[in-house]
Amino acid sequence: MNAVVALCHFCEIHGPRVLFCCQPYHEEAPIHLQLSKSPSPLAVPFPPEREVPCDDDASSFSNKGFYGKFDCFAACLQSTRKDSDATIPVETSDLTYSLPKLRVSTSSLLPDLSGYFCCDTCNACRSVGSTFPGFLVNDHKSRISYVGSQFPYHPEVFTIVRHACLRSLSCEICPGREGPIFFGDSVCGYCLCYTFNVKDFTARGFHHLYSIIVVSMDRLLLLNNYDFFVSSLCTIAEYVQGRAAKVFDDEQSRDQDRMKQLASMNKSLWLQASGFLRERRQSNPTSPRSLPELTGEEDVYRKLNRAFVWILRAQMEQCVEVILEGLPDQDHLIELETRHMERGFIHHLESDYDNFAPYRAEVHLGDIFTGIVALPSVDNEGDSSIEPSCTLSVVHLTHIARSLNKSSFRLLLYHLLVGNQTVVRSSDSDLVKMVLDALKLLLPRGCVRQVNFSLEYLECWRCNLLGVSESVPLPLATLENPYVLLTIELQQQQQNSRGDEGDDVDDDDDEPSDSSSTSDRLLQCAFGAKLYAFSSPTEYPALVNKIMTMVYEGDVSSHVLGKLLYALKQEWVNKAKLLYAMTKQFNNDEASVSTKWRLATRCKEPDEALVKFWQAGLSRSFKSYVMSICSERQEFSSSTSSSSSTA
Repeated sequence: MNAVVALCHFCEIHGPRVLFCCQPYHEEAPIHLQLSKSPSPLAVPFPPEREVPCDDDASSFSNKGFYGKFDCFAACLQSTRKDSDATIPVETSDLTYSLPKLRVSTSSLLPDLSGYFCCDTCNACRSVGSTFPGFLVNDHKSRISYVGSQFPYHPEVFTIVRHACLRSLSCEICPGREGPIFFGDSVCGYCLCYTFNVKDFTARGFHHLYSIIVVSMDRLLLLNNYDFFVSSLCTIAEYVQGRAAKVFDDEQSRDQDRMKQLASMNKSLWLQASGFLRERRQSNPTSPRSLPELTGEEDVYRKLNRAFVWILRAQMEQCVEVILEGLPDQDHLIELETRHMERGFIHHLESDYDNFAPYRAEVHLGDIFTGIVALPSVDNEGDSSIEPSCTLSVVHLTHIARSLNKSSFRLLLYHLLVGNQTVVRSSDSDLVKMVLDALKLLLPRGCVRQVNFSLEYLECWRCNLLGVSESVPLPLATLENPYVLLTIELQQQQQNSRGDEGDDVDDDDDEPSDSSSTSDRLLQCAFGAKLYAFSSPTEYPALVNKIMTMVYEGDVSSHVLGKLLYALKQEWVNKAKLLYAMTKQFNNDEASVSTKWRLATRCKEPDEALVKFWQAGLSRSFKSYVMSICSERQEFSSSTSSSSSTA
């Protein structure tokens, strides 16, 4: 198993019990979880395979009604109902099948699970009925079936989940009695649980203790996704608590007379055992209530099944094994960190339970409880916001450099690379975006704060790459807010053609502009650069001179030039990493750090100004690593000095 999500509660009569769980079944089950290596002796009729339209990459596989091995699943279905003539409904994603009687072989290989599923329990300890095996959700793309039931259908998995349930509701306690706990070992499995209280007007102490557990044999699976699991489980707990609080308030308002009677009861009877028992019987004459009764929702377990399936599948989407040709650079690390922050936990199910929304869908886990929202699938073919390729950006950068004279392009490079603001001005927003994409190719990803096209001027602290229209007034540049202006001069033929296109907009439907035609128009434009509130430096950084040599004197193709610029950028990112590490290690003497860094890298003072700005392009993971190493060394040096002084 990858992971199992389960809901548990502490019953006042039976103690810790598993209420509901969701477990994935893969098409190829692991060998150690199979009941036998021989063919299964079961002859269980199951709904025929349905032909469902699928993606092109999965067209060679037929969609099934259930993925994985059916041995334990069928054995437990048989044990839940002893009447051989009865039919058992199994709810799938969009169809409901009625299975005839199950003919299960009495092989000794099959475990006897009747004691797990047919034991006498109260209403609070039952989730799905004895004749209803649970919920079945099929992910045909990943070929995984998610089964939601009261207990796991595999005996080994059931033992692990039951053990985690006992510990989560008894000996494992977090501060405040509500919150996440992680425990476990390699034998009984690892568990990440979230304990919480649910209000109950008839319960002892007016609340019940519940827990949601995520159980897995893989410790790193839970720890690497700790924030995701905790946030998701907290959302589910808050939903259940909110529904139960409404029911609790309604019952409390309707039963004010009972509360007054308890408050006016003779307190002297509390000192006697008979008085305590009498009060206990009067205050809670009924048996423990189930979760649907506490929340006022009969389909609460159906909604919990949606949420559990969402958690299991979202975890699989986040943890994807990728073959790396080399170590990821700082740009890739920053891209992954940004994607992880922007993604959130925003997977969702569509209305038929079969198709799943992409991870870019902007909905939240809480929406699963309020309703199912059908979301369209992502199609990149029609996406006009896809960034141009690196080779195309290199072609545009070369054209910009050769349209300007060498002195203007050198000044533009200098102020761009040291972090000063660059403003691109034109009436064509598509051309502005392509120019900005070409310029940001020279900067680390973390140093880019880009606004493609704005209707007003934005200060340099808000963005360092800004695109504006010709009608936008620009303020006077100051030493606190300087900028470089790069204007795009359209040819007269292009202006006339754009005017003709504007006249035809009403006749034709709006269509996204073709990137190839925009690129052709850009290659026909002329450029002009103006510097505001800047003085020309007496000495340029070595990186500026190297880029000038590659662009003007290098007789190579655009593809090769792109590789050279990338290698040159990584070289200076490494220098920024070294400066950051030395600064954190010797943070008391900045002048000494600068001197040592220049000697180590053979750089000069203009290079240091550039590298200090490029430190913003370092990933958080690298910065955290450097800080942890420095703190460890400081602790070691302090402990060594203290021991030497005592000696």
